[in-house]
Amino acid sequence: MKISDYFPKAQSPQNRTGTQRVDNLTSSIARLNISRTRPLNHRQTPNGLVRDVPRNMHGSALIQPSRGMAEKLEQIRENPFVLQCFALEDRENEEIVLLAAKINIDALEHAGPGLKSSGEFFVKVVAQQKEKLTKSRYNPPEFEKLVIVGCNGDETSCFEEVKIRSGFEYAFQDLKSNTELVRKLADIYGIVLRDAAPFLQDDEETVRIAAMSDPAAYAFASERLKDYKEYVLKLLKEGDDDEVIDLIFPFLSKSLRGDAEVVFATYLSTADARPELYLSDEAKDCEEFYLRLCEITNDESTLFDSMSSRLRSIPDFMLKIVKDYPENILLADPSLLENTTFMLNAVLLEVDVLEHVDPSLLNNPRFMLNAIRLKPKSTKYIGQELMKDRKFRAEVEKILKSKEARGSSTTKSKKLPPLHKTFR
Repeated sequence: MKISDYFPKAQSPQNRTGTQRVDNLTSSIARLNISRTRPLNHRQTPNGLVRDVPRNMHGSALIQPSRGMAEKLEQIRENPFVLQCFALEDRENEEIVLLAAKINIDALEHAGPGLKSSGEFFVKVVAQQKEKLTKSRYNPPEFEKLVIVGCNGDETSCFEEVKIRSGFEYAFQDLKSNTELVRKLADIYGIVLRDAAPFLQDDEETVRIAAMSDPAAYAFASERLKDYKEYVLKLLKEGDDDEVIDLIFPFLSKSLRGDAEVVFATYLSTADARPELYLSDEAKDCEEFYLRLCEITNDESTLFDSMSSRLRSIPDFMLKIVKDYPENILLADPSLLENTTFMLNAVLLEVDVLEHVDPSLLNNPRFMLNAIRLKPKSTKYIGQELMKDRKFRAEVEKILKSKEARGSSTTKSKKLPPLHKTFR
């Protein structure tokens, strides 16, 4: 805009009186002052800061007059986006720009081109972000958001939501293609992989470094590496007890999240891993998967919790996983738990399933007598109410004596207390 645009055009300067010219000049200056103090745009950044700055009537940011460093830093603390109003030399000043980025990483958009092309500058930015943000693996609510979206294939929007940012997105493209720099940054904060060039997201060494730094970075590995079984197994094996590389599991391909070998390698690597939360639907509905699980895991495995409802209602399958782990009876469908034939078959395989059944079943005289006939040790699970039944107790005594007469050992069976003790 020309200066003359601020003056009225109704009269030429030659025809105006001195008083008129002074009045018009005063009015124009007032209009300039109003434009300088135009109210801030009220668009808010995620942390509540106003992202816009004072602008003139054309929407352009007003250049701030030269000030001392202390005053500039104070302005940045109040609103980091005022950086866009600073002179180029100030937008190339590391101290000013790093402070703005620390308050809000998006202020880097207004950094000078010299800084945006400086690898050393982004080393400082990424290190600052690492200190500022809690690593995703140590922040369960944020990590849960990441893995849910990771499994659904929309990682970018999720990372925006939880504000896991490295700042590297504002670097010039040549830096994002610099293998040595990207690996150095990824070793500081793995999420840098998100903004690296595509060929580096497919580079095995770069991805390994990023995943070791922060497993959530695997969300930005190439599709090839997400589905590369041998590479994933090697990563899981490489991580020691102090690493949490096993948390890459939620970001693997659907096929690998249903691969028994990968799941077991993840599960056995550390107690922090919870692959059962992110298994593929195919794995959750696969009998062979859980039978294999019974062979290699202990009876405290939480992987069984992911079992599909269809599998839980198959009698023969449930009996197989109850054989070695009696508490797995709790995974059975309610219809099976109410089926006395199924339950007696379970008792025949492992009497300790009775420790995990509904108390009403333990007070069912017909069921308990049949259980005792199959396994005399069932006596230790007789319900308290049933113990008061004289007729039932007499039947139990007959069964136990019959077993003894035939040479069946009942030394480990529960000895029935005297009747008078049950009525105290």
